[in-house]
Amino acid sequence: MRYATIPQMFFCRAAHFGGQDCLRYREGDHYLPIAWNRLAERVAAVAAGLSAHGVRPGDRVALLAENRPEWALADLAILSAGAITVPLYPNATAEQVRFILGHAEVSLCLCSTGEQLAKVAEAIAGLPLLKRVVCFDLPAAPPPFARPLAWLEETLHHQHLPDLERCTAASGRTADDAASIIYTSGTTGEPKGVVLTHRNFLANVEAGLAAIPVFDTDVCLSFLPLSHVLERTVGFFLMLYAGATIAYARSVYTVGEDLLVARPTIMVSVPRLYEKIYARIWEAVQQSNPVRRAIFAGGMRVAHRVLDMHLTHTPLPRHLEVSYRILEHLVMEKLRERVGGRLRVAISGGAPLNPTIGRFFNAAGIPVLEGYGLTEASPVIAVNRVEANRIGTVGPPLPGVEVRIAADGEIFTRSAAVMQGYYKNPEATAAAIDSDGWLATGDIGRLDEAGALVITDRKKDLIVTSGGKNIAPQEIEGRLVLDRFIEQAVVYGDGHNYLTALIVPDLAQLRSYVQLKALPVEGDAAICAHPRVVDLLRRRIDLQLADLARYQQIKRFAVRPELLTLDAGELTPTLKVRRAIVYKRYRDLFEGLYEEEPA
Repeated sequence: MRYATIPQMFFCRAAHFGGQDCLRYREGDHYLPIAWNRLAERVAAVAAGLSAHGVRPGDRVALLAENRPEWALADLAILSAGAITVPLYPNATAEQVRFILGHAEVSLCLCSTGEQLAKVAEAIAGLPLLKRVVCFDLPAAPPPFARPLAWLEETLHHQHLPDLERCTAASGRTADDAASIIYTSGTTGEPKGVVLTHRNFLANVEAGLAAIPVFDTDVCLSFLPLSHVLERTVGFFLMLYAGATIAYARSVYTVGEDLLVARPTIMVSVPRLYEKIYARIWEAVQQSNPVRRAIFAGGMRVAHRVLDMHLTHTPLPRHLEVSYRILEHLVMEKLRERVGGRLRVAISGGAPLNPTIGRFFNAAGIPVLEGYGLTEASPVIAVNRVEANRIGTVGPPLPGVEVRIAADGEIFTRSAAVMQGYYKNPEATAAAIDSDGWLATGDIGRLDEAGALVITDRKKDLIVTSGGKNIAPQEIEGRLVLDRFIEQAVVYGDGHNYLTALIVPDLAQLRSYVQLKALPVEGDAAICAHPRVVDLLRRRIDLQLADLARYQQIKRFAVRPELLTLDAGELTPTLKVRRAIVYKRYRDLFEGLYEEEPA
């Protein structure tokens, strides 16, 4: 590796890029820059402040905040002081905060706002090791243990900053020392603390850059939670290593607007964002006049033919090349403007990407590259390449990453990026990593003829029907949510002889349908229960699953107007369904669909 630790990497890059933009944050209608050298000065100051106030190498320091420049500042300062960053999701409950702060034996916590401070305040009485909390936006009447960020920075006030190399070298950390303990949100069970070292992160960063080059002219829009390892490694550490500029979205709800202002060249996202953009484009097309609809349809037909020839490295016939250039201006440029107009690479991870979505964006000239990984692998294991994008797969393993498929289809991986282990949990560590260093992912998949990895499903998520059929629910759910009337879907059926589903509809679409059909019904619950609406959803479900086997069809379904949410614990931060929780919470609803189960 080129660098031994993350602080060494950061300070070396800061010295190289100096006054260039490192971070950007939105204020009003514009993005304002933070230069590399200014960020480095503040990181050194906060790191010195942490050390001065008792943080020692190896201590655990928590970080509870939304994506913002202070998150980057705090993380780099914690690491520069030789401590271990314990990131928490900003939507974590007070109970979850208490568990993680206690289990990780955190000595100091940095948080963003009064709302986050209140969660820590609720937990602190039972945490004797936690003495101080630093709040970026300290409220007017803070609790006595809370301090502003300036409390750390003012340690070096009116003094010359120490040499940056000495600042990080003083911690004495090495590549194999822990850099972070990341508590997995998980789709099942209690969270476990994944211990990742400096080597783990940097090995994954260097392998990622070898697969997908990133340049110092690139701009990356950051909106996935930095507490999630995908954004932390790819959207933060990798971008710093490459010298790219990171622009922070104001929130996950403003990404559409922030794309147009930040105009990124690179983006890391989960499939749900691409699904929403896709759905909005098709909705706009359906509402346009017949001429525009015809131009769009013709343009996409040509674009898909060009995509197929490009993926097979087949030269374009002259007439197709001319047609594509004409339609490029009429159709594709307008689609690209919806994501800022400059996007050259879009990474999709955290959950399966429907191939229909992948083909659409790639045909439109927006290379969406699906990848795969997990927290325990820092996280990226495999990713498609710009020059060899095998849509429907997650691409070949990264350089230096080994993958093998067990007899039952489970994926195992081995590399320098595999975690050190689970914090204070040797039994779980031994169960996850064998004596030869192979990590069991818990996912089912295969390697195709080109060496690209194809993910089938989570091993624990597979539905086994009473007839012995193994069914991957994510494939079915992915098809269902492509329909404009369906916002969310959860498939159920383990131990039964047919599948059922919980359907959360797109209420805006249903309200428009009710108005169009002049149905005498008011209120979302009543709309969802109306026989005409239920019949509509029945037909839409059947249409989306028409080419699947009989045992993969949804026989019965229930409609619920309320969305499954992160705050309710029903989704992970990457918007995957927490099946154990959803199945338990709605067990009566699901089982009620089997009350007259056919033989």
